[in-house]
Amino acid sequence: RSQQQDDMITALLQAEVDGDRLSEDEVLAMVFILFVAGHITTVNLIANGIYALLMNPAQMDALRANPDLIENAVEEVLRFYGPAETSTLRFAAQDFEVEGQAIERGSPLLFLLASANHDPARFVDPDAFNISRADANRHIAFGKGIHACLGAPLARLEGQIAIASLVQRYPDLALGVPVDDITWERSFLRSLFGLQPLGFGLFGRDAIRFGQGLGMAGSMNGTLGSGNASRKAVICSANARNTGTRSGEDCMPR
Repeated sequence: RSQQQDDMITALLQAEVDGDRLSEDEVLAMVFILFVAGHITTVNLIANGIYALLMNPAQMDALRANPDLIENAVEEVLRFYGPAETSTLRFAAQDFEVEGQAIERGSPLLFLLASANHDPARFVDPDAFNISRADANRHIAFGKGIHACLGAPLARLEGQIAIASLVQRYPDLALGVPVDDITWERSFLRSLFGLQPLGFGLFGRDAIRFGQGLGMAGSMNGTLGSGNASRKAVICSANARNTGTRSGEDCMPR
């Protein structure tokens, strides 16, 4: 409050409606949700999308051959490697039973979005990454109903622009480390600390580093649009893919 500037947090501090202003707790809550839900999840979407494409070269080739697939490709990334793997905690309002399991009033409940997005009863061959999947957008990566993510349209657009730009601009984009060296950060929802580095080679020389410490601010340092392939960029990944991995066993099963 003592160093107000021309920025969003200052705007929140100064916001007033009929003499009513946000309390300190309300401002802190808004800043937290903007940072976590408005930034980290989109960073994860971009990082997970590039990783999925690199691990599935045929899908990468398909996207390069037909850039118009980018919208559906992002939907498939959201389904396959959703940036948020669980809901937030819910609490049972009353005693009830689900599939023979008794749930007592007040019990905490955590819904696995990733499990629903890999449900074989809903998706054909759900563990296959397929950017041409006709029903890819039937996922619940953004929640549902009154709890649907308000930022979903923006997140989709950011993912489409970033992934399409990387794929088209760097035709030799490749893993810069052995696949077995890649691990997923343990997290029930979104990982904020201890981010794991994933190296991606640009034309076999420079590297885009995913997850540089806690450097999530400024998620794209560098100029991907500069026309200079030797430039370095940084995309920081707070990977929240904790429901299975192709390269380690330190994640929860689907």
